[in-house]
Amino acid sequence: MTTTSQNAIGHPDCVFHNAPIGSVVNKQVGAKSKNAVINATIRAKEKFDELLSLFNRTKAKNLKVLSVIHSESSIDSPLIYSPTLIAQELSKLQSQMSPSLKKAIFENGRLDVSNISEVDIIKYGAKIGGLYDLAIRYELLSTNKAAYKKLASKDIRGFYYLYTKKVNADTLKRFEGFNNNEQEEIKNALLGICRNNDVKVSSCTKELNASLKRNMLDSYYKKYINKATEAWNSYFQIPKHAVRNDITYRNDVLEVPFAMPENKKLHDFVRGIEDYWKHSGLMIELDFQNKKNIPNLTLKENSVAHVNKLGGNDIIMNASIDMNLSKNQLVLNHEFGHVLGLPDCYIEFYDEEKDAFVNYQIMKTDMMCSTSGKITSRIVQELKRVYGH
Repeated sequence: MTTTSQNAIGHPDCVFHNAPIGSVVNKQVGAKSKNAVINATIRAKEKFDELLSLFNRTKAKNLKVLSVIHSESSIDSPLIYSPTLIAQELSKLQSQMSPSLKKAIFENGRLDVSNISEVDIIKYGAKIGGLYDLAIRYELLSTNKAAYKKLASKDIRGFYYLYTKKVNADTLKRFEGFNNNEQEEIKNALLGICRNNDVKVSSCTKELNASLKRNMLDSYYKKYINKATEAWNSYFQIPKHAVRNDITYRNDVLEVPFAMPENKKLHDFVRGIEDYWKHSGLMIELDFQNKKNIPNLTLKENSVAHVNKLGGNDIIMNASIDMNLSKNQLVLNHEFGHVLGLPDCYIEFYDEEKDAFVNYQIMKTDMMCSTSGKITSRIVQELKRVYGH
């Protein structure tokens, strides 16, 4: 996650997996929302927490229920969420629960766990937790909805469809040869590349319909494809302003200065960056120095992992992280990628037509798209392209 003007937005992995319970990330949402669905979801989570505590005390258990997080979205299967969709999921959960569990969570009155099973506690508690996370996220992002509306022009699903389906200006001359489903998908994709040019949906739709009538979809495609290609590349290419001038490259090794950590534990954690890159085809060597204004790591309470800007120096991570956990090493390397200038390759934006937020990771196997990803060959080649000359 970076905090540039383009995306002062939490990476889904950063926010969902690294924001501690009760942190400022969650406390920004008040006890009372203006939206009834958000309030109902928060209340359901609170009631479940009470129920879980009582269940553990009464049954002498030590159950811990993790939320079913909805952040594993992809370009082919994006996460779409809004109060309407959250309400539908809450209603579905109620219809599936046992009467005892439903009463305990969604009705007022004395809590009773005598007829509630451990299996139901784990199954439905995880789902309620996941909806709670989405409700909180919706509430937080809604305070800056205008900015997320603008990010809709960075939605590259249209370009992705046309590219993967090999639809281009030549094939569009034979548009009538596609079946009805394909025609609809192509039209939606063409609207998408028009939007990549920061044109209003209504204007894109009007022009697309006119092009269809005149059998000039190829011209429409040519008009908008270059900007759409730039939008796609912006997720994978290091921009000029983020290229560092303090990196030395030789024999497939990047030597990067790094501020000397304050203790051995933190030093070993940072040194893990070198181990992580060992078998990638590009080695990283950290040159530890007692200097300012070079890459560094700071641990702060109630913080979400981020870098101050693309190509910036300041990696911030939450002070309560367990440095022995591999997932936190993955997060560190994701953020270190930003230090090298690599952009995030995921997006979250507000879709006015759907009246919902849309979130997806472009390449789930890629470290810069997802902290569950790896160092891919495209990352290595991009770093060599920029620093290897």
